[in-house]
Amino acid sequence: MSAAEPQAPDLADDAPDGAIGDDGRLEGARLVDAELGDRRIAKLWLVDVEARGCDFANVRARGATLRRVCFRSCRFTGALFTEARLEDVTFTDCRIDLASFGRTVLQRVGFERCVLTGADLIDAELTSARFRDCDLSDADLSEGRWKDCELRGCRITAVRGIEALRGAAMPVDDIVGSAGTFAAALGIRVLES
Repeated sequence: MSAAEPQAPDLADDAPDGAIGDDGRLEGARLVDAELGDRRIAKLWLVDVEARGCDFANVRARGATLRRVCFRSCRFTGALFTEARLEDVTFTDCRIDLASFGRTVLQRVGFERCVLTGADLIDAELTSARFRDCDLSDADLSEGRWKDCELRGCRITAVRGIEALRGAAMPVDDIVGSAGTFAAALGIRVLES
């Protein structure tokens, strides 16, 4: 099931800071330390892009399309990627707290060592997505549809809509470590010994 990390093709020189133009398109490029936060990018279209150390905080990119994109050490705090489509995308060592992927399709998307606290995955459709060593505390998964997804070493404390994980795969130690969260979702009271 594990999603292969997309490899950017032979890329041209690094794109200049803020290289995503008004048309929202960037293809076959590398972004390094770009400051793109607090922008509204209509029709964002990233294909075959590698982004390192970029700031996408509070970007508003409703309906975005991202294909074969690698994000490393990027910041997405408060970003809105609602009603978007992400295919073969990886997020590594990224801060994605308070971001929204509501009503978004995520296919073969990988999150590794990411902070997703308070993230919104409401009514999102995830297929073959993987989460490794991520913090999903306080995330909202309500009405989500997860198929062939995997979570390893993730914190899921106080997750809302946890029933969306039905059918996801987790190591037994992670399941046991999250027993309190699962019990709370089922309304089970924990008795003192």
